[in-house]
Amino acid sequence: MQGANQIKSGSHVDVHERGSTEDPDERLLTYLRERLQRPAAAYLRPPVQIAGGFDTRIYALQLAHVPPAFSGRLIVRIFPETHGGPRATAEGALQNALADAGYLVPRVVDVCTDTTVLGGAFTLMHYVEGQTLLTAMTRPTMLWRAPRLLASTHARLHTLDRARSKFPANM
Repeated sequence: MQGANQIKSGSHVDVHERGSTEDPDERLLTYLRERLQRPAAAYLRPPVQIAGGFDTRIYALQLAHVPPAFSGRLIVRIFPETHGGPRATAEGALQNALADAGYLVPRVVDVCTDTTVLGGAFTLMHYVEGQTLLTAMTRPTMLWRAPRLLASTHARLHTLDRARSKFPANM
């Protein structure tokens, strides 16, 4: 995969202080050590489940002793077993194509379709500072700004040239 986007520092909510302390097990670390051929890879911050995801389980983590593309705060998004592999692959390709086009979306650094690793296919991506659309929409000022913002974003998306992009065929 291409190099990772830089994550801006500044004030933020530490996602490692929210959510459950359950983690996807040592299976993720074992997978990454093998995948990256880095036996010394370790957790700088172990996986912590965070809120979000309609039908996926999401964990925040940070790794040590890994290539630069896997450095910094990361998110692992685990899909349900049914249709998770094709969906993880397509969403990873779409997110990276959007990142390449200049959209502020998390760059996906790995996609695993082997459901035996974490109980479902998963993507490993960079954490991007910000808030969810639902959270933003609770601010009164967004009631007036949201329609224009959404319309301009959709219009910009429709100008992207699918033939020259890296968008997956099924997106």
